Amino acid sequence: MAYSAANFGHSNDKFIDIACAQMRKLDVTSRAFYATGFGEFAEAITKLSGLDRVLMMNTGAEANETAIKAARKWGYKVKGVAADQAKIIVMHGNFHGRTTTIMSFSDDENVRDGFGPFTPGFVSGNLYSAAEDGEQDSFRAA
Repeated sequence: MAYSAANFGHSNDKFIDIACAQMRKLDVTSRAFYATGFGEFAEAITKLSGLDRVLMMNTGAEANETAIKAARKWGYKVKGVAADQAKIIVMHGNFHGRTTTIMSFSDDENVRDGFGPFTPGFVSGNLYSAAEDGEQDSFRAA
């Protein structure tokens, strides 16, 4: 069951009507192709966020994988973190999908069992405990 990817408004009629109207136009497309309305949507998102660009993803796991890559690249290129030393703080009880990298920072052993080894560079906890341990220079995302 794809509950997290398919959850759309708990059968709310207004949301269903909006989704059906969009799917009659175009449901999902690659960024490699022009899509009517994408430019306007991207502009609205950048104005809302105060940022100057947007990178759309199809799933939450894909979005999180991309955010991890962006945070690590920023840490290395902008903040000067030593190569292969970036660490990202993750929260206990998180759920962001079932890719191997995403499962690397899950603390749910039931979903991790049998899928290792996992991607390094994630620390469960908070920045304050990391600072107490003298590791704060490696942390560039949370």
